[in-house]
Amino acid sequence: MEIGYQITITVVVIGILLLTLFFVRKYSEKIKRLRKTNSLLEVKEAIRIDANNKLFLIGVAGQEFLIISSKNGHNIIRVTR
Repeated sequence: MEIGYQITITVVVIGILLLTLFFVRKYSEKIKRLRKTNSLLEVKEAIRIDANNKLFLIGVAGQEFLIISSKNGHNIIRVTR
């Protein structure tokens, strides 16, 4: 193969990758919104407490649950609604 052909193929592949990145960044929020409207489960907020624990506010079919995720497992702390 000649070097000009290899450079052309490389430029085309990099161009396709850049176009894919552009469209993913441009439309990722729209895709997330479409997915959320059809789901009964929604992660409303997530807060990292420390390196091993994270606190989640989860909505399930109109009810809200406060859940902590730790090394020991997931425990429901409180039903908020």
